[in-house]
Amino acid sequence: MKKLLIGLATVAVLVVAGLFGAKVATANSSSQVAAVVDSLNPLVQEKTIYVKTTKPDSQDSYGTPVYKQTAVDAEGHTRPIEFTGMKQFKLDHYLALKAKGAYVTGYHEVQANDISQAALLKLK
Repeated sequence: MKKLLIGLATVAVLVVAGLFGAKVATANSSSQVAAVVDSLNPLVQEKTIYVKTTKPDSQDSYGTPVYKQTAVDAEGHTRPIEFTGMKQFKLDHYLALKAKGAYVTGYHEVQANDISQAALLKLK
């Protein structure tokens, strides 16, 4: 019984360490692998991040625009982000992205007065 408990505790510690390591490893990545890892990792919290729209960096095989930008959260922390839009966005508008790390689940346009001052300073 004691060996079973030690084995279970070891597995639990390894799982938590792996999840924490994955969170740290994907913190500054915008790759598709990072997006998949972040979407599955329960240690990565979903939050709203902001970008100022630019021209798309590329288009995927379906003609959907792909944007690679630096996003800012409400506290002013930045991270690279890659997301696709349903269309090409108007230039120099603000978007609020719902993201779980590098995994973007949705977006909507916001006004500058809806964004915190710390984030707005980094976006301009």
